[in-house]
Amino acid sequence: MIAESQAEAESKIDEGQYNVRIVKCREIDLSGLPPLASGPIPRHWVVVIEDSTPELEAERPQQDNPEEECERQVRQMYLAMATDPELLSTGMREGFNCPSCEEKIWFELPAPRDRKKPDSGHRDCPKCGTHLSRNGNDGRWQVFVPPDKPGKICIFCGDRANSMEHVIPAWISKQLGIRETIEMEGSIQIGRQARRQPISFGSYRARIFCANCNTHFHHWEDEVIPLLVPMAKGIPMSLAPDSQAILARWAVKTAIALLSAEPGDQDMVPIAHREALRKKGRVIADTWVGFFRWHGSPVLITGQGATSGPTTSGPSLKGYVALLAFEGFGFYVTAYDKKLPPSKALGGDQPPLLSFLPTRTDMIHWPPPQTDNRMLPWLMNWTPLRSGSPLK
Repeated sequence: MIAESQAEAESKIDEGQYNVRIVKCREIDLSGLPPLASGPIPRHWVVVIEDSTPELEAERPQQDNPEEECERQVRQMYLAMATDPELLSTGMREGFNCPSCEEKIWFELPAPRDRKKPDSGHRDCPKCGTHLSRNGNDGRWQVFVPPDKPGKICIFCGDRANSMEHVIPAWISKQLGIRETIEMEGSIQIGRQARRQPISFGSYRARIFCANCNTHFHHWEDEVIPLLVPMAKGIPMSLAPDSQAILARWAVKTAIALLSAEPGDQDMVPIAHREALRKKGRVIADTWVGFFRWHGSPVLITGQGATSGPTTSGPSLKGYVALLAFEGFGFYVTAYDKKLPPSKALGGDQPPLLSFLPTRTDMIHWPPPQTDNRMLPWLMNWTPLRSGSPLK
């Protein structure tokens, strides 16, 4: 947005028309650019918006850091103007009917260069908000279709994964103000390989959902927010079995996303576990979910292993584990691919972890005593089997 102030930039986003919510607005840094023949460079603002539904968000072009990309493009445009004065004196205003809403719209564009084909570009329709792109062959504007990425399928239904899922739900960062990165170098194993690059807590995304599954699980996020946010803030509360079930089911869904986000790790969770959760809203048997009160930087642990069967000669039990902790809150999920024998029934509370699954009928009183990273060695090796057999 070009505006004299932040308030003016935000006012240009008509929330009723675009059906979006403003998340952040900041001025673009245009310092150090060469002067323009036309005068001072006007003030520019990057406005971060959030679509009201996952379907709309899935239609947007996906970038790792849209703020920086927007700023980079604006700076490049003015650098080009500074070195090619013709772009200033012969700019153009292009009008056409939006291919989505069919309303007449206008775009202010730099002058076309002396090329056979017009420059490609991306703009949002000011009427309906649809993202448009210019066809490189004939120069016509059309609804932008994100390029297919072969080999990406939805982890829950098997359809094409056409939606970028926030593996760590974005609302956690927004509502609790968590802006940290999860540093992985030399510390925690993710999936089958050691991950080196850090994870941004607020923008960790992966193409692992289809739009329909994204919409389906969006309702689960809405259900858990009123419970998890006060829990993370340490507000005393008593949780009835129905609230425990909402939290446990959400933790399992998030754990599966965390386990599936790394390349090559989408098969760590058995398909039967994923289908039961998606089709029936049911957590597979022999899954244990615990919550705890955490103090410290965000921590993420995922893994896969096996424990011995009921006899030394019996088959091993394959299991997976996911742990996510951030200031005030953490959860631990572990499950097995086969039904556990009675001798290895899943256990209950294990301080500082409060068991929310298997299902219980009593009230759970929150918060428990706080824990921190001194407990990580124990958390990374403990499993809730009554026999005490750890994953190896």
